[in-house]
Amino acid sequence: MQSPGECEALGLVPVGEASTGRACIRPGGVCTTILGCSPPKALSFCLASSVPDPAPTTAGGRGGGGGDGNGDGDGDGGAGCVECQQHTWLVNGKCKPKLYCRGSYYSEGEAFGKCTCRRQLETGSVDKNCGRCEVRKEPALAKYNLFPDQEWEHKGLHKACVECSNGFYFYKGKCVAAEACPAETATYSTGKRKSSCEIPFICTDRRRRWLDDADHASEDQQCRCADKSCSECAFPAGINPLNTCIVCKHHTYLLDGRCITAEQCIATGRMAHEHSQGPRGHVCI
Repeated sequence: MQSPGECEALGLVPVGEASTGRACIRPGGVCTTILGCSPPKALSFCLASSVPDPAPTTAGGRGGGGGDGNGDGDGDGGAGCVECQQHTWLVNGKCKPKLYCRGSYYSEGEAFGKCTCRRQLETGSVDKNCGRCEVRKEPALAKYNLFPDQEWEHKGLHKACVECSNGFYFYKGKCVAAEACPAETATYSTGKRKSSCEIPFICTDRRRRWLDDADHASEDQQCRCADKSCSECAFPAGINPLNTCIVCKHHTYLLDGRCITAEQCIATGRMAHEHSQGPRGHVCI
């Protein structure tokens, strides 16, 4: 194996990983184990990757600022995968262990064909309430932390629902009606497919503040209020309306969980009261 400098002197590109195999490959060629070369570690599940043109030299030395001295800063040297392991899909130069199905097509593009998140139940009926599902070529098993019975098999593919539609709420891998959410949970909804049964919380500037004393450090901290002019909204236990704002921003005024303009407030026969000098906290009374 030549040194990187010797590779470049021959018009070749030094690629691969020192621990698993490096080689001098012509620009536009392919790095594979057959040639004694391994694709960059950043290209997970990749069996063969393209070899890009070497980065232009700079006054400070060789390379153009990539994370591995020969790339674009993400550790793959500007390479793209051209062959993936069998349990993954090749998507824009990366190997993906799962695709997302929404509606009749994959989010990754129509080139992957049509798909469906409908599920045939043991009763013989079809569950049509999953709006978005993960699709894998192999069972997810325990490593993906799925809920029991969340995954099913359909035509050789393994699917798991992650978002519900048709007004249903996601709860432990299934889509349930609002009334079926456990009494101690809150219905949380920010869009057509963004509804779920959650532990009660208050959302302040897109961060959750739970209403119990449990440790939620490992849970999703992000949240969103349905109204873009709302800076703080509450989701207590029970069935909540879509408009649950308790503090408005953008110089809007709070009325019945919604944020409205001063003109809209006055039109109802109420008074637009500015609670503070800033843009938040105003109310319609």
